[in-house]
Amino acid sequence: MELRIQQFALFGLLAAALTGCSQQRLLSALGQQGGGNPTATYLFPHPSDWSNTHVSFYAESGKALVGTNKDCATCHSQQAQQALSSQQAMKLQGPSLNVSCSTNCHAPSTSAAREKYKIARIKPTLAPNNECSACHADTIGNGAFEFSHYPSGAGLCKTCHEADASHLASGSKQGVTTKQNNEDCYRCHFPKDDKANVHPLLLKDKASCVACHNPHGADRRYFLREKTNGALCQKCHTGIATAKVQHGPVNSEQSCLSCHEAHSSSQPKLLNYNQQTLCLTCHNQEVQVTQADGSVSRTIPNMADKLQSENIHTAIKKFNCTGCHSPHSTENERLLVSNYSTSNYNAFDAVTPSSGPYALCFKCHDAGMFNKDIVGPETNFRDGTKNLHWFHVVDATGQKDKRNGRSCRVCHDPHGSSQSANITGSWKMKNFDVTVEYKTTPQGGTCTNTCHNSRSYLRN
Repeated sequence: MELRIQQFALFGLLAAALTGCSQQRLLSALGQQGGGNPTATYLFPHPSDWSNTHVSFYAESGKALVGTNKDCATCHSQQAQQALSSQQAMKLQGPSLNVSCSTNCHAPSTSAAREKYKIARIKPTLAPNNECSACHADTIGNGAFEFSHYPSGAGLCKTCHEADASHLASGSKQGVTTKQNNEDCYRCHFPKDDKANVHPLLLKDKASCVACHNPHGADRRYFLREKTNGALCQKCHTGIATAKVQHGPVNSEQSCLSCHEAHSSSQPKLLNYNQQTLCLTCHNQEVQVTQADGSVSRTIPNMADKLQSENIHTAIKKFNCTGCHSPHSTENERLLVSNYSTSNYNAFDAVTPSSGPYALCFKCHDAGMFNKDIVGPETNFRDGTKNLHWFHVVDATGQKDKRNGRSCRVCHDPHGSSQSANITGSWKMKNFDVTVEYKTTPQGGTCTNTCHNSRSYLRN
């Protein structure tokens, strides 16, 4: 009796400090009064035979404890949590894995992993008289993996496997029944498919949990089957990041999980947040773009500031960031989905403008705005019938060398500007900043920059 009380006291302190269990659901089903084992066939997150498989009860003692409803309330009550001193709570606090108390109580298998993740939990102790470990020592027992799934680490094979006499006698695989459907995992783990958009694998395959997670353990947290998040995702999502220019987060440690939920999300495409909010979790500051040799090639401006501009590019309002940028990889510079010249000067491709240096712009804009002869509606940037877009971009402001046609970026900021028509405030000519001041009038506008005095145009 004294041993049992000590065991419950230890378990009570640990479980009360953890946040994984759904206390109200458990207590409402069990009730905080009375005794006797639960009779419900399924009591989330515990199976009907919870007193034999509630794996936390195996901690240290190596044997299951027969509990009662009152025993459950010893740990699963707000009073038990309040009984902890702040010092105890701080000592026992660890990162939540969003699973039930039973699986939240185990520690990584190796001391190195425990030190890295600062998890001080009950160490799995191999259950006595485990009849599987003689043949399956590579998957059973604390230390078989750097991170052991608790039932495997503690030798609680019957949690997921049922073996008949033929298997125990001869090793016949036909003699083993394995519980590997997602619903079997949900006996202990909280369901992950509860949001509006669910990973297709979870919907398609009833045993999809084990497609990504090794049910016995692995050398990575969460028992992932591949060494990196990216490698795991690309077993199905091939070709995601194979192009020349790759988005930095794709090759980070988090990889796909930098932007996507692994199981389900309230957002389309399993995004962590809505698209613009997600992009601005990184691009709310200047971001330096580094090359393979570590040198900085350019600095991406603070996009959160850009999007506070008085005038925002319509493409951003309508299509968000991915209207122009690929979130994974592309053959175009700056992760653009089509060609867009970042040079100040270019020769205009009048034959196939949709594949020339401004192909990206022509995904929305009509190339007719660069025709020499216009009726009027093709562009508002005209002086009478003289097309000033054609004059600057195609005719190179009258210069003989048409390769000096001004590019879109010389006059327009592709994200946003304080000036009308997204006119940029400045552009760089080599190491020199060229300022641009643009003002609209009822029938035209006035442009003043470092290169020339004020020049005005009238449409009519």
